[in-house]
Amino acid sequence: MFKNFKLGVKISLGFAALISIAVILGGLAIFNMSRVETESTKLANEYVPEVKVAVDLRGASNRTMYEMRGYGLSEEEHYYTQAKEEMAAVKKHLGEAAELAQTAKSLKDLQGHVDTAKAAVDNYAVLMEQTEKAIQSMNKERASLDQNAAAYMKNCTDFLNDQNRAFKTDLEDRQTKVKLATEIQNLGTTARVRNFRA
Repeated sequence: MFKNFKLGVKISLGFAALISIAVILGGLAIFNMSRVETESTKLANEYVPEVKVAVDLRGASNRTMYEMRGYGLSEEEHYYTQAKEEMAAVKKHLGEAAELAQTAKSLKDLQGHVDTAKAAVDNYAVLMEQTEKAIQSMNKERASLDQNAAAYMKNCTDFLNDQNRAFKTDLEDRQTKVKLATEIQNLGTTARVRNFRA
């Protein structure tokens, strides 16, 4: 039956078939592009911000722990100041993650992770305060020990000086007594010898 059509009709039918194929392909492209738009919107508004918040949170957490380790080892106050600043950044990024969990429709597990992280951050903040109090308490005790050690050393020095003075006085007394005893003994020996000769 296609053989019976004129050449112009055949070309028109071929052109119509080509246009309908193009329309079908265009429709499929539009449908796929709308799906890609939905996915790219999710990617731009949910997944990329989730990764950014996670990276920022991890970096601030690592810096907080690094500064606290420095404070715990050296007990220098500037480390603790830096740790508190980094902890503020951790809480800020945790707040951003909580906001994202509220607004994002595709990130269903994020809220549970935020709650777990918040509990860990709160616990770490308590431990930071306990560390600061412990170090302050140790510093007070060290100052008290230094004062007591100075008093102890002063008492020991005073006692040693008194004993050295007493030793010199006692030594002089002993030497005088030994000299007197020797003189008495010599007198006794002289008296005995004279008595024997007489």
